[in-house]
Amino acid sequence: MSTRSQGDAAFITNQWVMVEQGWFKDQEGRQTWMQTFEGTQTGIETLRVSFIGAGAVVNARFVPGGRSVLTASWPYQPGTTETAEEVWYYEEVPTQPSIWTHPVVAPVLTAAYKSNIEEKLRNNEANPYGSATSGSDLIMRNVFDRLQRGTEAWEANKPIVRRTRSFSTAFAGKTTLTLTTTVYSRASLISTFSVPAGFQPQIPVDPTWTASPATTWGWRKGPQSSGYNRATRRYEETILFEGGFWDQALYTFT
Repeated sequence: MSTRSQGDAAFITNQWVMVEQGWFKDQEGRQTWMQTFEGTQTGIETLRVSFIGAGAVVNARFVPGGRSVLTASWPYQPGTTETAEEVWYYEEVPTQPSIWTHPVVAPVLTAAYKSNIEEKLRNNEANPYGSATSGSDLIMRNVFDRLQRGTEAWEANKPIVRRTRSFSTAFAGKTTLTLTTTVYSRASLISTFSVPAGFQPQIPVDPTWTASPATTWGWRKGPQSSGYNRATRRYEETILFEGGFWDQALYTFT
């Protein structure tokens, strides 16, 4: 920290001078680069307008005829490359997918099994696998019984990875919002979005079973949201990635 007098050359030229700068913690515990300036009321007001336009959080105290003070807070050190503040989450939400996609049913399901069961149900006929006691036929027996009772789904949890981040108005790495739906492999999700090493173990490994031959497991880029927080003068955005088996003909895989 250094304090300068009104005789300082920069003060005489600009009507303000920087007296302190460094890393501090804000009220939410985030690191922030803070600069403190002293100057005339005119000089500090000019500086205030300039910093607000550059995206800094500014506090100014004016002393008419005396030394006015301004503090400017930045999420990064000016003159260096800004890094967005990121938080990653893993969560699961309840869902009810088709019984045909159950991890016990899907690996043994064939077109013949499915068409036979659906035909018997349409014709209100008896369970074609009613006598089965083991193997794939037993699994199909249980599927038929569930469908006959009107139970077409099973209880499951859909895995979701969510990234939230905030950054200044000057940040160059804003997400480009598009309507293209892409499905990322686990490795691609980690590399494309620079998932932190500390969070990577929270992303489950790929299932060892397949929902159907025409699907591939991956993390579908789901709903996105973006907004501007007027109080902090920062952009905030959230992006979801839904884990699941996705139709190979309908999505772009990477």
